[in-house]
Amino acid sequence: MLIELTATVGENDEITLRVPSELRGQEVKVRIEPAHPAEQQPDEVPWEERPWTKEEIEELLRPNPSTLGEIARSPEFGAWADLGIEDSQAWVDEVRRQEEERRKWPRD
Repeated sequence: MLIELTATVGENDEITLRVPSELRGQEVKVRIEPAHPAEQQPDEVPWEERPWTKEEIEELLRPNPSTLGEIARSPEFGAWADLGIEDSQAWVDEVRRQEEERRKWPRD
């Protein structure tokens, strides 16, 4: 059971809470965290959790196409040539066929 209570820290640095009577005599865990945490500095927030800036979004949305020459010179172009794949569509079709065969239920 999880019960969330809100309290105010008094001048004497003490908190008074009224808890449900069904907790009487039970051991409980108390966790204190600010209801409204202070703003974290950007350096304290992990980069994965930082909000995107308008400039970052605009940069990502800006087209940056490659030329045919750049594509042909890229290391990815022809990366499977050493695998002996002469017809890429035939290879894909065969891989799909093998995967479908592998996933079939065995027949009795």
